[in-house]
Amino acid sequence: GKILACHEYALPHCLDPQTLQTVGPDTLGGKLRKIKAFSAHFRLDPDRDLLVGIGFKAGGMGRKSRLAVFEFDRQWNAVQDI
Repeated sequence: GKILACHEYALPHCLDPQTLQTVGPDTLGGKLRKIKAFSAHFRLDPDRDLLVGIGFKAGGMGRKSRLAVFEFDRQWNAVQDI
């Protein structure tokens, strides 16, 4: 498994499960490369056994805000992203 430290506006950072030392940013198999964020407020869908989370990037300076919804299985494989 993975231990992730998440922040609203940045990539999650993976932690070593034994030492809790920071391993580094994690794009979750490349799914977060575009949005570069994964909210700390994810949820578990018990009926489908999936972790559901969002990534958000605020707009400004002529850029549009972006929102992405992700679903991951227990092995961190992306099931769907919207």
